[in-house]
Amino acid sequence: MNTFKDIAIVTVTGGVVLAWAGAPAWRALRAAFWPRAEGTVISSYLSSSTDRRVESQSLVSSASSQFGPRENYQFYIVEYTYTVGGTTYTSDRRRFVLSGKDSRSVFWTASGMARKYPVGKKVMVYYNPAQPSYSVLTLSLSLSNYFALALGLCGFLSGVYGLVRLALR
Repeated sequence: MNTFKDIAIVTVTGGVVLAWAGAPAWRALRAAFWPRAEGTVISSYLSSSTDRRVESQSLVSSASSQFGPRENYQFYIVEYTYTVGGTTYTSDRRRFVLSGKDSRSVFWTASGMARKYPVGKKVMVYYNPAQPSYSVLTLSLSLSNYFALALGLCGFLSGVYGLVRLALR
């Protein structure tokens, strides 16, 4: 990998991955400065979908068969209400994720989510002051998000280092 083209590909690919993985991190960072309102969990349940990209719930499992993956995904949905300026809003965004789902594919997630977010529980909701209907419960990122950030950063910095070394030859 000594050619400009190879190094440029690594740099651009790392930059693209870094930007993609950085989007949820940037949203979470911005949300840390949003106002908060007290909310109440109004429903907390396991649901199935054929679309893994359904926004904001936690993936509990995906079934597969001997012929490959089936298109039935199970998600844990937490819906909550909160009031801002006399208007009540409802949302189901638990945290910001890379693409669509909060995809922790472990089977204990459903019972853990049920314990963490029982119906009637009071929760703190971060809401966008410019668009109060846009909210999130937690600012934490998924492990896959941290991995993608690290991978993108390594690729981008490696590429920049390679470009600098190539330029100094």
